[in-house]
Amino acid sequence: MNTFGLHTFAIAPVWDLDLIEPRMERLKGLGIGLLEIPLLRPEEIDTRRTRAFAERWNVELIPSLGLPASLDVVARPDEALAFLEPAFGVCQAVGSSALGGVTYGTIGKTSGRAPTEGEIDGMCRFLVRAAKAAKAHGLRLGIEPATATRRI
Repeated sequence: MNTFGLHTFAIAPVWDLDLIEPRMERLKGLGIGLLEIPLLRPEEIDTRRTRAFAERWNVELIPSLGLPASLDVVARPDEALAFLEPAFGVCQAVGSSALGGVTYGTIGKTSGRAPTEGEIDGMCRFLVRAAKAAKAHGLRLGIEPATATRRI
């Protein structure tokens, strides 16, 4: 059975339990069973409080992110993988089963043209490595489609 989820940007500008928790009774009444947490700054997530919140409200949590513009998964995949490590740690600490989002590139970074074959191949090689890293943490890796003109 599928779980009805909501990205918390729909109700708050950041992951802030003081803003989100007062809305949970209504959200649960609407059938929400999963919340997507934006990991804008993974180090700022209060993981203990977040995990307790998820247990209290019986909701699944899926942290998500997009890679910053300074990273290039094709030219410098090791830097991008290092960026994902703290996010994997947050996922584990809050009891999540996966890291989602645009885990292969930067949201809004486009070249105005379709990716080249070399860029696509490089992105795929990166995703294989990122998925293996996620698995090593006991997690799945989500791949959120964004745009066909993304510059990798």
